[in-house]
Amino acid sequence: MNRAIERALRQVRGTSIVAGSGSAPGARAPRFRSHSPWNPQRALPIEFVAATARDVSDAAGAADRAFRADALADGAKRGALLRTIAEELEARRPDVLTLGVRETGLSRKRLGGEFDRMVGQARMFAAEAEDGSWVRAVIDPAAPGGPDVRRMLIPLGPAAVFGASNFPLAYGVMGGDSASALASGCPVVAKNHPAHPATGELIGRACAAAVVRVGLPEGVFQLLHSGGATDLDVGRWLVEDPRIRAVGFTGSRAGGEALAALGAARRNGHAEPDPIPVFAEMGSANPVVVTERAAAARGEAIAAELAKSILGSTGQMCTCPGLIFVPGAAARGFFDRLSARLRAPRRARAMLTPRIAAHYHDRLAALRRSGCAEASTPEATGSAAARGAPALVRVRGADVLGRAEAWDEVFGPAAVVVECDDAAPLSRLRGALVGSVYFEPEDETDPAFVALVRALAAKTGRLVCNGVPTGVRVCRAMVHGGPYPATNVPWTSAVGASAMERWCRPLCWQAAPPTLLPPELRPDNPLGIERTVNGNASRGGA
Repeated sequence: MNRAIERALRQVRGTSIVAGSGSAPGARAPRFRSHSPWNPQRALPIEFVAATARDVSDAAGAADRAFRADALADGAKRGALLRTIAEELEARRPDVLTLGVRETGLSRKRLGGEFDRMVGQARMFAAEAEDGSWVRAVIDPAAPGGPDVRRMLIPLGPAAVFGASNFPLAYGVMGGDSASALASGCPVVAKNHPAHPATGELIGRACAAAVVRVGLPEGVFQLLHSGGATDLDVGRWLVEDPRIRAVGFTGSRAGGEALAALGAARRNGHAEPDPIPVFAEMGSANPVVVTERAAAARGEAIAAELAKSILGSTGQMCTCPGLIFVPGAAARGFFDRLSARLRAPRRARAMLTPRIAAHYHDRLAALRRSGCAEASTPEATGSAAARGAPALVRVRGADVLGRAEAWDEVFGPAAVVVECDDAAPLSRLRGALVGSVYFEPEDETDPAFVALVRALAAKTGRLVCNGVPTGVRVCRAMVHGGPYPATNVPWTSAVGASAMERWCRPLCWQAAPPTLLPPELRPDNPLGIERTVNGNASRGGA
């Protein structure tokens, strides 16, 4: 083990962060280790203690107390917390990257960009919290015979956040879910991912240090380790605790649907129904359409762009291109170009975990059994079972309209080229996070092309023109969501300013005196928020 890893591990205790202190490891608390993706038999020299049911209950209780004490009621305080979190993370950047590379197999360059995104979105949400306009404050003054009515968004309460395996920083312990929840006023209990426990804990300790620096209750942010025999139990205990009021998840469809079912079936302390929202981003086979004109004019360049997108991070991104629709006349040549680009890498890279690698090879085997034409669908033998060799298959649209295995996401460096003579195969598309369309200027006035774009937009949360679906810009306008099964709540986004709204509900005050109103709805309106007065936008007091 090199010195950089030794230095980083000195800050990792292997225990959860519950109300500011590591949980006391009981004799029966399950232990687990962090293993290298390159060598699953090689573990870090530290033992992690999985959270117990008592840890989960204590964390939920501390978060609930912080929420009821209005610890995060002030937008300026929330902004200060998120900016301080960014500072604490920046101070630990070398150590976070060192552990991240060791635990995920992702390159330092890739994780460096993800680190920038993690701290950048924390600062973006800090600005949103301080500005306050995101609460959508609306005031309708009293009218003859009726009271005045005021409305705004208010936080739901403590939020549980499940970190993702493929984005350990941007969608991890202090990823977009945690940052947006804190910005909206919800304390966070983060469930660390067992695939990179050291990386997640180091980030969690930076967040906990920021909470102390800003002078907030320690229940504002907490971290639970999960791994080994009780990994699924920790998640279930967390969702079922009646003090948790919302859940954020990024991962597989099976995991997201299981958590959503738990949230819907939940009971409170009196055994009464108490369902809560679960916001699950579950990945997708992001469709790409290449028109005949685009394939003829720049097929080689488009193939190069798509190959780079498919191969990036060994294909382990929820926005990777998965289904590529090309007109029949151009499909064969485009398939050959893309196949050659995907075969260029001579060595398959390690995938995030052996389980993810096994699922990747299972999906490729299902495609082989379906009778699809294929360029390269590697067998999982020996050490290749933990690696992801690129794969490309070709199918005719008419042949796969009824084959579900051809339409599902393949999580890894693989794609399916669909030869389509018309738009019929697009009708079978499932909800996706992103859709891309490559076209030429002449296509823009073609009614069939316009109809195709509308059909694609109806199935996606983000529509990319002449570009790959990978690459999510963190900005106010971004949408990272989409129709089911990409997400279970299609009208929400996990990225961008609107991500804060998931953790809230609208509350209306009627005929309330100023002393009872939150600052955003008071007559002096100190935050200068836009609101509606008798249907007209205004700024300032009512």
